[in-house]
Formats: sequence, structure tokens, C-alpha cells
Amino acid sequence: MNPNISGSSGFSTDDYHFLFDAGYGKHGTFVLKKMEKPGRMSKGQKIDLLIEDGQPFKQARQDFRQHRLLLSEGNLVYQVTMEEITSASGLD
Repeated sequence: MNPNISGSSGFSTDDYHFLFDAGYGKHGTFVLKKMEKPGRMSKGQKIDLLIEDGQPFKQARQDFRQHRLLLSEGNLVYQVTMEEITSASGLD
């Protein structure tokens, strides 16, 4: 199975949904895919992360940990789970 995310630096999964870093030249943006059937993923949906005031999140670092994504901006660290992302995106 090839997820077609060239240059992706990581991913998180809940074993059904997969959140990928978008890859070359697009680090800091994300693509959410789901397993359609064994060995096949959906085309994917671009995911934009926003901070509390609705502004785009511009992280300095990211770290993928199982079903969680850790992001840092300045001296703040945020954690978002696959459940939160899939629920907000409508792909749950």
C-alpha cells in the first residue's frame, strides 16, 4: 500500500484513520486518510489546524506518537488526538 505522500516526515493512526505530514514543501500541513478496505486508503482530506482564536497554527516542531500529534509553537506545546481530528473533520 502506497499512501502517495512523498516526503512525509511522519504519521499518526488509530488503526483506521491515518494523519500524515503532507510532505515535500508542505511540512506543517496534514492529510487525513482512512482505510477503505485492506490494502487501500482513501484519497485523503487536507487538514488545517487552528489555534483557539481561529488563526492558522504555525508550528515550529511536530512529533507523531501513535494516535497523538504533538506540536510546538514558541514556548507552547499542543497535543491533539486522532479522535479529535476525525471528529472535527467529519471523517469519523
